[in-house]
Amino acid sequence: VEMVLGDKKFLTFYFLTGFGAILLHSLVQFYELSNYTSQWENAFVSGHIDYKEYIRLCNQLPISLGASGAIFGISAAFAFLYPDREIHLMMVIPVKAKFAVAGYIVYSLFQGLENNPLDSVAHFAHLGGALIGLIILSQWRKKNII
Repeated sequence: VEMVLGDKKFLTFYFLTGFGAILLHSLVQFYELSNYTSQWENAFVSGHIDYKEYIRLCNQLPISLGASGAIFGISAAFAFLYPDREIHLMMVIPVKAKFAVAGYIVYSLFQGLENNPLDSVAHFAHLGGALIGLIILSQWRKKNII
């Protein structure tokens, strides 16, 4: 992907997909956490928890940090640029890149919607990176930049 885009464009692409990952993940987190914080606020106002407990709960809100969304954007870019190139899952099963990445997008979507509290993967960050990556590449291809 870097050889097709060039160094500077690849770095720009990487950071933009990373920001796309942050954006979608943050929007989903804001939506999900607004329900919890309003419940905590109601419990505080009604006297069921004190101020220290309210602050403790708010300080435990999850923070995400990582590059997986940008990496997933690069994976989507690979599938976009080389859709019929075979990759090997578990080093054995040959699968075309377009099917492997599309399958992982569907998997991430279902895992993100499942909302498993024990799952520590930011699935919507992966989806945000892939989505922004595909949008950028389709626009660059339309403008003959790549």
